Amino acid sequence: LLLLLPIRYQLLKKRFAKTLRMELAGDMHDYIGSSLGGIQVLAETAERKPESAPVHLKTIRMLSAECVVSIRDLVWILRGHQPVPGEWVAHLRETAETMLEGLALDFQADDSAHCSCIAGATWRNLFLFYREALHNIIRHADGHQVGIRIATAGPGLVLEIKDDGRGIPAEKAARATTLGALKQRANLLKADLAVESLPGQGTRLILRLPGHA
Repeated sequence: LLLLLPIRYQLLKKRFAKTLRMELAGDMHDYIGSSLGGIQVLAETAERKPESAPVHLKTIRMLSAECVVSIRDLVWILRGHQPVPGEWVAHLRETAETMLEGLALDFQADDSAHCSCIAGATWRNLFLFYREALHNIIRHADGHQVGIRIATAGPGLVLEIKDDGRGIPAEKAARATTLGALKQRANLLKADLAVESLPGQGTRLILRLPGHA
């Protein structure tokens, strides 16, 4: 038994590392590959039609900033930082300030959140949910203000993200595939996701995690 336990531990460790590598490869494809592809298309269009260059350059700048943030965040996850109370809150704030540059941001987190730790798969999925939500605001909301609220509820956590943008049309909101990436992350977190949106009145996402560690 003493001989088998270390071997089993190493096998589980290798399996976990392989799974994490595959998941991060998918994340890099989704968050970096798509942005780089968009930059290439916009640059080619601007080259063919110089009169459209100013508009395309603005979008290229935004996509480039997203790539920088994505690479930094994936490296941050890969390094496997030891959880420090409140560090994750500071990282979410910094990410929002970088991604939502040019928009009015109201970021609030209660004292309990600043004293708590989130690590491992819970942190990874929560963070990627968060990035996807902000990404949707940048690409689709066309708003001016974003509010982010983080509050603890016993062992659980509530994350609220709202914008004052165009909202989601009723027919689109009714589709099962709408906000599919966010729903997938919520399922991985075993969390409840509520979506409130009306055309012209913005969108509010409320993610409720039953517990975190």
